[in-house]
Amino acid sequence: MFYPSATSRDRPTSGPAARWIELAGRISVCDRLFRRELDEQAARWQLSASELATLCTCHDTTTNALAQTEIVAILAASPAQVSGLVDRLRRRGVLQGRRAADDRRRQLWHLTPLGQEMLRDVLANLDDWARPLEDELGVEQSGALTWLLDRLVRVLHGHPCDDRPTRPMLVPWDAQAARPGANREGAA
Repeated sequence: MFYPSATSRDRPTSGPAARWIELAGRISVCDRLFRRELDEQAARWQLSASELATLCTCHDTTTNALAQTEIVAILAASPAQVSGLVDRLRRRGVLQGRRAADDRRRQLWHLTPLGQEMLRDVLANLDDWARPLEDELGVEQSGALTWLLDRLVRVLHGHPCDDRPTRPMLVPWDAQAARPGANREGAA
């Protein structure tokens, strides 16, 4: 599915609200496409995309486990959803929980050795799926996109961003196409 790029003359309205609504729609399309593909790929290990995301979230926490509330925030899921996810993964033996020493109400989660092995296998096999994305967008652009999305999340949560770049990291495709002699790969 292709999400067409609308030029300003094609838009029924212009201004900040219209641009942000269009961006929200594009992010939603990307989310659906990613989740559908990840669900399909993760199913080979009897995992859902959400379970895979939970494993990835907890992957580096063998010494410093993540609190369940942190997993909720990282995955942008409800506490009930995360509770179900960690319980299913715990029953499979790939995630282990323990109570926090300073607050017995807090549940901390980390991957078991079996979970680490499973995640390594899954990610190694997903490289074939991810390689075309990497080839098309490149490490630099995917890194810039990650940086911009992280900033957007902070702003949407009401936190100011004090690390503004001196120039835009990415030039919108429409702006590049409008420049005489410019191509999609052109630099800003």
